[in-house]
Amino acid sequence: MAQIPQYLLTAEQELEASGERTTTDPNEIDIYYNAQTTALNELEQKFLHGEDLGIHATLRDSEGNVRDLYTGAFDLKSSQPDIPTLTADWEQKIKAVPIAMGSDGTYLASGEQLIASVGLSPTYDFKSVYDHCSGSTRLADETTLGAFCSATPNLIYINQNSRNWTYDVTGSYYPNAVKHELAHAMIYRICGTTAPALRVDHEALTNSYATLYFGAERDVLNSGAQNAPWYTMTDASDTAAQLVHDGHCSISAD
Repeated sequence: MAQIPQYLLTAEQELEASGERTTTDPNEIDIYYNAQTTALNELEQKFLHGEDLGIHATLRDSEGNVRDLYTGAFDLKSSQPDIPTLTADWEQKIKAVPIAMGSDGTYLASGEQLIASVGLSPTYDFKSVYDHCSGSTRLADETTLGAFCSATPNLIYINQNSRNWTYDVTGSYYPNAVKHELAHAMIYRICGTTAPALRVDHEALTNSYATLYFGAERDVLNSGAQNAPWYTMTDASDTAAQLVHDGHCSISAD
């Protein structure tokens, strides 16, 4: 699951403050706030379905590199990242990790090896993700096994308090779920966002990326989507994953 950066919450609070107004006409209040609610609901649905939000933003990192968050394009102070080299490197390293049950009867070690293979770190302090990113409105913590937060791009959050933890970590779903989180991390590195505007749900896109490029098992990930259908892979999500892999992070609105 991809988390929404904390700075978006700050923006929301600023929007709420700027939206304060005074009137003696109750109908005016109803009309105004109904319009605001409708607009926000439409924006949320566009985000969840990978559609263009009509917002242009850039992000500057500590080295002065600037990324266009819509197109994924770089205007770098240093050299532009070699995306093809990076993707090939991650694919080779992740696929090289042997997936096997450990002596403790779980796949926990395999998950840690997958994460470490590309220089990332697991953290089992799942609640700490909320220091940086907001939670999903679609899944509760108790049904969330893992998370990636773009504000802490070198961490994969693992939730050992999830409702099905014992079942998940002792089965093949666990390493596949870890590959899903690693796919979030790679998509972010390519596009500067975990939800590129490619007209598919970003979670289905991420499952497709993990399957096509990290060796995740399609049937296993799709079976885990039974209670969360937005994770279900389709031909469209596979096509979107291929676009991202090739460095295309948006499509025209035609």
